[in-house]
Amino acid sequence: MRLLSLSHRMQHRLIDNHSIFNAPSIFDYDAIVVDIGGVADTIRSAARAEQEFKTFADLLVVNGEPLEEGAGLAELLRRRRDEFARALDRGAVIAVFARPSAMITEVQGFHGLDRYFFLPAPAGMAWDATTIRGGEGTTVSVNDPDHPFARAVDLLNQDLLYRAHLDDRAPGFARHARAARGQHTHAGNVRTVRATRASSRARPAAACSAWSSPCSTGAWSSCRRRGSPALRGWLPPRGD
Repeated sequence: MRLLSLSHRMQHRLIDNHSIFNAPSIFDYDAIVVDIGGVADTIRSAARAEQEFKTFADLLVVNGEPLEEGAGLAELLRRRRDEFARALDRGAVIAVFARPSAMITEVQGFHGLDRYFFLPAPAGMAWDATTIRGGEGTTVSVNDPDHPFARAVDLLNQDLLYRAHLDDRAPGFARHARAARGQHTHAGNVRTVRATRASSRARPAAACSAWSSPCSTGAWSSCRRRGSPALRGWLPPRGD
């Protein structure tokens, strides 16, 4: 299994740590962890030319039209969006350290860009402020001990801080998920734990969610047409 973490460094021998820019093709991986806030900060930093970023092919990322020796920022982000969709088509799992939705306005040629630009939403839903609500807290409980994230929450229970949660009253939510209020949210046959540990940079992490197809074939496209995408948690096995 190949695993990728974007903007959230993870110490595990199976995980490749990269930015949204210098990672290999997203669909090369079986599981992808995304720090929403970290990725947005990286995109803004590149757009403002505050820091130099290069692609996996060592091309300089530029905020404008692509050059022979550089990669256009807007075009690169659109390519990443397509790669995430293709990864889901292949049955990959995407785990997200969530943050409230917010626009990213600094990228030239990409109007409507927001923090969740890369992630398809279930039919009738949107990853906007009506679904992903801001909030801060430290209380979390697990009511499904068999869920893959349950062990992580138990281990880190003294060092938890969440920054967002899913609103089960949002339009379309009830078609795809149900929530145990104050505990966790799940959709289809999988759940989402709503709190994670603060990052190593002392910046609070957010709700941890994960998206994948609920179909036995793992085909996201067919599930999306039926309007039944699901959330699934993933955690490396003990001892690896």
